[in-house]
Amino acid sequence: MRFELAKTRYDINNGNDTDYGTRFGLVGIYKVDDSGLYVFTGVKRFNNVNSYNAVNVGAGYNYQINDRYFFYSEVVIYGDVNNGYTDKGIKFGLKDAFGDVKKTAASEQT
Repeated sequence: MRFELAKTRYDINNGNDTDYGTRFGLVGIYKVDDSGLYVFTGVKRFNNVNSYNAVNVGAGYNYQINDRYFFYSEVVIYGDVNNGYTDKGIKFGLKDAFGDVKKTAASEQT
């Protein structure tokens, strides 16, 4: 389970050329055994020009850099339950493990 909070910048034609919004929600994650692949689904609240609720489904992949850091990528589809719109998203990022790090099988062999 994860909690998400994001600030989004939109490029629009409103005289200022930008607008900002926020998104927050809860996501349930299922990790596929013995791989970096995971799938997820959740609920979100978007607060921007039009505030609305959405459900989402997606998939991601974690690439382990070392015991502490992972590079990740995700693709997701959001279904707006208030207005019927569908949005798509893609993310790339870096994850850092906080606290004590459990040694992986690969690092224990070296």
